[in-house]
Formats: sequence, structure tokens, C-alpha cells
Amino acid sequence: MARDPRRVNPHLFFDIDDEWLFGDEFGGKIMVGGVNPVIVRSAMHRTYTEEERERIVDFVSQLRNAQLREFLEVHDLEHTGIREDLQKQMRSSLKRGKISYNDLVDLLDRVGPWDKQHVFLYTGPTDELALWRDEQWVLKHMQERNVDRYLNQQTRLILPSTLTPSSVEYNSKKIRITAVERRDDYIYDRDLNLEPQQRDGAEVHYRAYVHVVSRGLVMFEWDLVSNNAMLQITQLESGSKYEEREKCLKALVQDWFPMGQFKKLSLRRAVKRLDDAAARGGGEARIQGISYKMGNGACVSGKCATRKDSVYSEPTVSAAINAVRHNGLGDSGNLYWLPDYSGVHNDNPLAKEIHVEIIANKNRINFRRANSEGGMRYVLRRVRELSV
Repeated sequence: MARDPRRVNPHLFFDIDDEWLFGDEFGGKIMVGGVNPVIVRSAMHRTYTEEERERIVDFVSQLRNAQLREFLEVHDLEHTGIREDLQKQMRSSLKRGKISYNDLVDLLDRVGPWDKQHVFLYTGPTDELALWRDEQWVLKHMQERNVDRYLNQQTRLILPSTLTPSSVEYNSKKIRITAVERRDDYIYDRDLNLEPQQRDGAEVHYRAYVHVVSRGLVMFEWDLVSNNAMLQITQLESGSKYEEREKCLKALVQDWFPMGQFKKLSLRRAVKRLDDAAARGGGEARIQGISYKMGNGACVSGKCATRKDSVYSEPTVSAAINAVRHNGLGDSGNLYWLPDYSGVHNDNPLAKEIHVEIIANKNRINFRRANSEGGMRYVLRRVRELSV
């Protein structure tokens, strides 16, 4: 009888429903028994530098209370109290060997993809679909290009100096590429400035910048059933260009993945349709701010005073937006996606509002806060449906 590999390697992740796995374990990978074996996603044990260990603890400490509490509960650890109590319990359990740095990295890899981020939507190349649905072709293709080490393998990267592949999750229905990078930002802090000093008759000003190190994720997912795709980029500092991270990932995978053949989806129609519905007093989202671009290049925008209000609660703003909606192109929308209290969209899983900015002039969607995977995927699906 085959061994249950969940008892052999507790770090295995299973993407194959109700199927026993067996065979030889090697290099952190386990093969699925059968005529044509495929690789199951697994996680390699690794050690970390002193800086990486410090950063791992720091990154986990910044997670939301609910995420910390759930993590501690799953590991049968005390998970009550305020934020400082949860952080203290995590550090204490790490020191006592109750949890490991690998456990903490697994947590970061699980919640990171649904943190604050910007998303591009695409349609995929139809001529590539049949090949990428063929598991044996994909395995051979990646072996020939020496990238099969990422295939269904979690490498637990922390802060690589450049954008580096971390994993390629794959089956015949979906491929998801994850890359990790170290981000070094310098944030201006006026409160830390020093008083100006005189030097050689000139006044010298000292401005303070705080060095912030973060772990960035860039993820490309292609649904091989619908031929739809998305690129997720965890939030960059203000002034950074998400299009540059898109180019970086495209260059990183160009030898083995056809990312350059995907067509970016225009989001202008989604902005207009959501606004049309809100103007009629209903719709799926509350519009806090809206912007239209006119044929002559002019831009007309309206914004309400608070996030709990709609632009249509203010008669003057409402009249201005109504005057340009018919002839304008949806340029951007700052909105709150609503739980479905009416039952019109009975597949709406939202328990609370999700703050979304649709930046149609850049064809990307900004999720302003961390969300559940289900909630974020639902909003992205609806934006896509409203865009076509």
C-alpha cells in the first residue's frame, strides 16, 4: 500500500483532488504514480542568514492581527490578547522551537499575494493554449530550458537583490508564476530633519529619509480554461512605476513563457458601467470619486467629501458628472465594492466593502488594503466582465 506523503513531508501542498500520491521522494519533489508522472508542489527546507531571520520576524510582525492570530492557532499556540501579545507569542515560540523560520516564510507566501497591490488584466494567446494545457509538454519544455526546478516547488526566497523566480504552480487548468524581490525605499520624514546650519556663508538644510526594506511580490497567473490572465504587483512606494515591474517580469521569463503575447485589457468601459449604475441609484459599488476624459483631452473629475458618501449625494458634483458621462471616456474610478444585500449578484462573497481604484488610463486596478483571496478574485472577475 502506498505511503500517505502527508506523513512523510508535512510541507507538501496538494493540488490534485482525492488522489493518493506515491513514489520516490527526491530534491524536495514527490512524483505522482501513474503512466505519466507529474510533479506535485513541495517546499524545500532552507536556512537563512542573520539579516533574513531578522527581516522575516519583522515582516510577520507587520501582518494584521487576524493573520497572526490564525497562524498561532493553527500551530496550537496561545493566540489571545492585543497585537503586542501576539507578536511576543510568535517570537517566544520561534525561540523555543515550536515554530520555525520556514513556517513564517510559508505564512508570508500565503498572505502576501492578497496584500495591497496593483493588478493588470489580460487576454491570453489562443495559439499557445493547447501546448500549455499538456502537462507532459510543459514538464519537458521547462526541463529543456533548465527552469523545471521552479515547477510546483516553493523555494522560500526572502530578499533576493533582483527579481527572482520563486515558484511556478502548474496544472492543466492554470499556471501561476511568482517572483520575489528586495525593495529598498527611502521615505522622507520631516520630523527627523535637523535645523539648518551656516557653512561658508550659505545655509545648509538637512533632510531626513528613513530607509525601508520590504519584500516585493510579482505574480502572473494564466487561467488555461478561460484564457484570461492577470499580473499582481504588491504595492510599491509612491512615484514607482508598475509598468516597469511588468517589463522586468516579462524579461525574466521570456526564454520559457510567452508573457509578451498577452493583450492587456482596457478598463475604461468598466469605469463607465459602474458609474452608470451608481448614477441610477444602485449598482455594485459606491463611487467616491470619478474622472472622465473628453475628446479634446480635457479631464472632468468629481469627488465626495468622505468615503461613506457617493459623488451623487452632492447635487453640484452629480450634475457635473452627469453632463459629461455620455460623451466622456472612463478615466478612473475610486470606489467601494459592496456586499450584495439585494441578492442580484448571488455569487457575491463579500462580507464587507472592498476599496478599489480602477486606474483606467493605466489599465490597472489598485486594491488599497489587504483582502481575502476570494473577495479580491470576485472583484477582479466583475471588473473583467464589465470591461468586455
